[in-house]
Amino acid sequence: MTNDNTNGTKHHWWQRKPLTPDQALGWLELRHLFIGQCLVLLLHLLWMPVWLGLPALLAALWRFQQLRARVPRAGILLRLAAISLVAAGLFLEYGQMLQLEAMIGLLVGIYLLKLLETDSLRDGRVVCGLGFVVLASAFLHDQGPLMAVAAVLTVSWLIGGLVLIAGARARREALRETAWLMGLSLPLMLGLFVLFPRLPPLWNVPQLNEATTGLTDSVSPGDIAALGRSDALAFRARFDGELPATSQRYWRVYTLSLFDGVRWSRATTEHLQRALGGASSRYALNSRRVSGEAARHHYELLLEPDPRPWRPSLGAPLASDREARYLVDGTLEGLTSLNTRELLQLASSGAPPSTAPQWMQRLNMLLPDTGNPRAHEFARQLMQQARGDPRQFLRLLFQHFNRNPFHYTLTPPRIEGQSRVDDFLFDSQSGYCTHYASTSVFLARSAGLPARMVAGYLGGESQGSALDGEQELTGRQRRHPQPRRRHHHGTRRQRHRRRQ
Repeated sequence: MTNDNTNGTKHHWWQRKPLTPDQALGWLELRHLFIGQCLVLLLHLLWMPVWLGLPALLAALWRFQQLRARVPRAGILLRLAAISLVAAGLFLEYGQMLQLEAMIGLLVGIYLLKLLETDSLRDGRVVCGLGFVVLASAFLHDQGPLMAVAAVLTVSWLIGGLVLIAGARARREALRETAWLMGLSLPLMLGLFVLFPRLPPLWNVPQLNEATTGLTDSVSPGDIAALGRSDALAFRARFDGELPATSQRYWRVYTLSLFDGVRWSRATTEHLQRALGGASSRYALNSRRVSGEAARHHYELLLEPDPRPWRPSLGAPLASDREARYLVDGTLEGLTSLNTRELLQLASSGAPPSTAPQWMQRLNMLLPDTGNPRAHEFARQLMQQARGDPRQFLRLLFQHFNRNPFHYTLTPPRIEGQSRVDDFLFDSQSGYCTHYASTSVFLARSAGLPARMVAGYLGGESQGSALDGEQELTGRQRRHPQPRRRHHHGTRRQRHRRRQ
């Protein structure tokens, strides 16, 4: 197909004479750009606030009324006010602007309001180019096949907009040229899909609801919706003689005893002293050795740098080659943080502390006065079925996890509010070890059993045998989160084994 220009020369249909930069866009071009905005917005609406469609509609109405000379051109104050209202709405929606969804929403809002100042050929190209960027950000929500098909259709429409404002005289011609351009790009797209290695998205930004495996001083089940595995080295352990049995390879790091309804945190020595009084030696002892049980394991730890002072231990720590702080909850704390690698010789019992002070048992029964009513009732019913026997209560609880459709996943749905245990236990039933540990400890406390959450590293990679019978284990951050749950009833301690 060919077309004649004003000089009588013929041009093929894909050879278009572009509009002049100062030529105003008409109804056909603006309508096409607006439909493109709606298509891009639809890719986000499953995850973004529905009200984002309102600024798109108002901007389009204003712009089309401007074409009919019924309203003036949108001034700088009107455009700034519109963007400010969108930003304020997103802040009210998410509570902050640093969250990824809020930032994507602001990008979408700016794109939709761009139509207010779209007059010339250059403005139209900017709208289409910005549309490609906003469309790409939709893949931060989902990368499934339906999203891919919808994105291809939307890209086709945006390319059609570029063709239209570049000089196409009819919609059919613009459609044919768009199909031609998409066909030219298809071999390159397929080649890159097959041959190019899969990489993480280049537009990734840190999110408050994402994290990687590792140890923290507090946990809040439900905040993290995507937990990545970290392969970073945490420590190396060398034993004199044979390695401990697999069942004894749990490296205690710290305990979480305080629960405010959302977050589990540790009861520090300073916190306990302020709340309960008494000498600091009641809660922690600075020494090289503590009296009590006989040591079952003797080993050497090569610890990687860490800003926190915690030292992993196989069971209750009993002795070290340098002065350290032995806490009343059976964990070990260095007197300084690890700025460099540190070599430490330790002896430990291989088991949790065998006794717990009466005041600590009371501490490990505290729960907030409000929140999680269904979990409280469920714990009461389980204890009735167990006839008051703590071991039978735990057995029934773990049977509940095994016999119901609970799933272990590193990408659980987010849980918010003050009844997160209820939401996990009865609704989502999906999560990783923090969800199961938090729920188990909460239910135990609701049933009147002292309980706390113990966090650390499980297992370790065997490095084989050395000449003198020495063997090594390597602990990595990906071994966490595997917090072990300790349920106390007098001197009894039950260990909950997490289902994979």
